[in-house]
Amino acid sequence: MREPGSSIASQHGTQDSTQQASQPLHEGSRSGEPNSIGPTPQILKRGDIPTKYVDWFNRQVKPKVKNIADEDVSLRSLSLDPKVTFLYSEKTEFEQWESALNTLLWAKQHNTAPRAISEEPVFNLLDDARDLIGMIQNDCLGSFKTAWEGLETQLKAAHWQRLALWLLQRSPLAIPEFLYITAQSNHKPDCRMVVDCFQFLTTHYPEEWVYWSKGSLTHASVIQTCLDRKNWPIAKVPQNSIRLYMACTDYSGLCNVLQWMKEGHNLGGWNILNLVRGFVKHQDAERALEAFQYITTLNDERFNMDSSGVMRHCCKILTLDSVADGPNGRNFRILPKLLEMGIRPDRDMMNLVLLNAFRTGDPQLGLDVLDFMQNRSYDFDAYTYSILLTDAVARGDRERVSTLIKEIEGLPEIRRNSHVASKLMHAYYVFVARNMDADIEPSRIFYAMLDLYVELYDITPLKELLLVPSEYIPTVKGLNEQPTLIALFLVIATYFRCQRRYQHVERIYSRFRDLVLQGHRHFAPLAATDHTYNVFLTTLRDNPHGMRLCVRIVQDMLQSPPTITVNNEFEKRTINHVKPAAQTWTILLSAFLYNKQPYAAEKVKEMMAKHNIEYNQVIWNTVINGYANAQNIPDLAMAIRTMEEQGFAVDEYTMRSLRYLHNPERLWEVMDEFDQVEAMSRGEENVREQKPPEQRVTRSPEEEAAREHEELLEQGLRRLIEKKKAKY
Repeated sequence: MREPGSSIASQHGTQDSTQQASQPLHEGSRSGEPNSIGPTPQILKRGDIPTKYVDWFNRQVKPKVKNIADEDVSLRSLSLDPKVTFLYSEKTEFEQWESALNTLLWAKQHNTAPRAISEEPVFNLLDDARDLIGMIQNDCLGSFKTAWEGLETQLKAAHWQRLALWLLQRSPLAIPEFLYITAQSNHKPDCRMVVDCFQFLTTHYPEEWVYWSKGSLTHASVIQTCLDRKNWPIAKVPQNSIRLYMACTDYSGLCNVLQWMKEGHNLGGWNILNLVRGFVKHQDAERALEAFQYITTLNDERFNMDSSGVMRHCCKILTLDSVADGPNGRNFRILPKLLEMGIRPDRDMMNLVLLNAFRTGDPQLGLDVLDFMQNRSYDFDAYTYSILLTDAVARGDRERVSTLIKEIEGLPEIRRNSHVASKLMHAYYVFVARNMDADIEPSRIFYAMLDLYVELYDITPLKELLLVPSEYIPTVKGLNEQPTLIALFLVIATYFRCQRRYQHVERIYSRFRDLVLQGHRHFAPLAATDHTYNVFLTTLRDNPHGMRLCVRIVQDMLQSPPTITVNNEFEKRTINHVKPAAQTWTILLSAFLYNKQPYAAEKVKEMMAKHNIEYNQVIWNTVINGYANAQNIPDLAMAIRTMEEQGFAVDEYTMRSLRYLHNPERLWEVMDEFDQVEAMSRGEENVREQKPPEQRVTRSPEEEAAREHEELLEQGLRRLIEKKKAKY
């Protein structure tokens, strides 16, 4: 263990946890690495930044930076903004901080307070510091901010290190507000010292720091403010401070870093890749490519175009690729640009190209990419076969699926891959279970799905769900791995395609519900989405005895605790229990309409309104189908009108429902009547606006009686329209 006073660089300069790749410590350490050195004076060009800053730089800074490696001149104390200065500029001040912080780290790791802490002057507060400590702990954003701004620069410099070290040792969670205030002063602490404080919190108080908040301040907002670009020194910007800033900043902050690079500043290789990843996260392919271009300028073999880190980030950029029509035909937008930079695609990249090709909806383009991979002798892996199976199932190409299954059967390692296994099970569900052949015994279909399942997964969870018949005997010896959620769901869905008796549905649902509330590690996570609940509802939809259970299922979803703790031997985690969404309500509504219970269906619509469920095309078609089956012409007409008013058009499913009408002409008559009433209403309003109030029309008794009759009829139709509209 390192003793107090020894070098802190390797001890404290650990890489940020947000960094995915393994990064050498020297990139964020205190050594004078080339990538941490800022730009030479010629980067300040007129036209790029305000003239007053250029003049100030040439007058005051340029003479000091003739020898950029001179340790006696601390470039970290120089800011581009002449109004801003940094508290420390002497080499001894930085050495004092590093030594004291290393001493504090040693004491923290040994759970002791060594004599060195009391012996070093920097650990001793100044006479008036106690008042400042009290303000920091009780009213940092108010009284402390006022007091701090009132101090002279020399006093701030004398206090800052002492206050920071005292807080780190005795009140670490008060540090964020302290840094937030002092980093916004015109006399700022050095970036490295601020990052040291953040890294201390990350190392020793990880959970408290990540979830820290106070008022409007959060972990991320404090880091963004303290490490904002305007707080960077003009040179020698520490790479770990940039890395931490990029991990917490928003899109505009990433753009600021990219602009900073364009001005001639150097960013380390890992940070360039972090910047690329940030733009990919924000779906900005152009800026991701622009940042990635800087990788080609690095003279570092760790960032060659064929290195693992670079290739991995190429794959990330390719996830944003798309196809465009150009003068030379269809081509990808991003792939050619990466090739121009010298990237040689490996299998992982070609898999993404293949995926992007199939996503265009043009199967021929995907097949062309596949032929290219085969001609260039790329070995297909599990991801390749997952892409091919997904495309074939989506297009309903059963023959292609059969061909792929035969290929996979000869590749046992790929067949045992969990993703491929899920794709095979899904293909079986789509082509066999969901479109069941009437000549095949349903139990055989379910047993075949179980055979697919047990090849890879442990059957125990299915037995706990009471889903496995006692007479079932596996035909293969499986690997007994823990099942994935999609595998469990597909077996449950297949079971209810083959077994729809009410007693079985009720028994298995009750068991499923118990396991969910118990926090079962396999079944509780299924309650995070509505898919499994919807399977139960769909199975009961055409069963008149199942309506009560349908209502119970939806009530269970509404009344479940918001979170459920999952019991896992390795970790404890919580899931958010799903509430019924539009699809769940639609299934319940269609169940009552199918079973000719219009009153219950109206109650469901009232509940949907209560829970702010917005109607979509599927819900409208379900409502229209119900009214058409019931021959309820007025409600049907009003539903169609309201649907169109909300921006949904009549589609093939709507027209299919209208075929159930015994008298379709009556529907159009009612809709015409509604149109006429609304037109008359608008016309009368216009007439009233134009007609002078004193003008009166003389009518005969017969004309007056006819007019009153028309008005009564119009009022009745208008009330009918308003009544129907109120339902929606």
